[in-house]
Amino acid sequence: MLSGLPEKVYLKHLLELKHLHERCIKSYLVSRGVKYRTRIKFFKLYSLVVTERNILEYWNIPIWLFVQKLVKNDLESLFYNKTLPNVRKHRKKSVHRKK
Repeated sequence: MLSGLPEKVYLKHLLELKHLHERCIKSYLVSRGVKYRTRIKFFKLYSLVVTERNILEYWNIPIWLFVQKLVKNDLESLFYNKTLPNVRKHRKKSVHRKK
C-alpha cells in the first residue's frame, strides 16, 4: 500500500487499474476477431484469477502474453522462481587440445 493514502482510496485506485486492464484486453480480443460469447467466457475466467488485490502482479505483462497464459492456465510460468531444477550455475569449460 502507498504510504499516506487511506485504504479506501488505495482500493479505488486498484479497481480503476483493473477496469483499465479489462478494457485493454477487450480491445485486444475485438481486434483479433474473437466472438462475443467467447469474450464473455474469457472474462468469467479472468474474474476468477484477477482481483483488485492482485492486479499489480499482472499489470506489466503484455496483453497478448497474458491472454495466452490465462487461457492455457499457465500464469505461474510468467513469474521467476528462485529454484530452477536441473539448471547448472556454471558451464563446463571446454578443453582445447593441441593438434
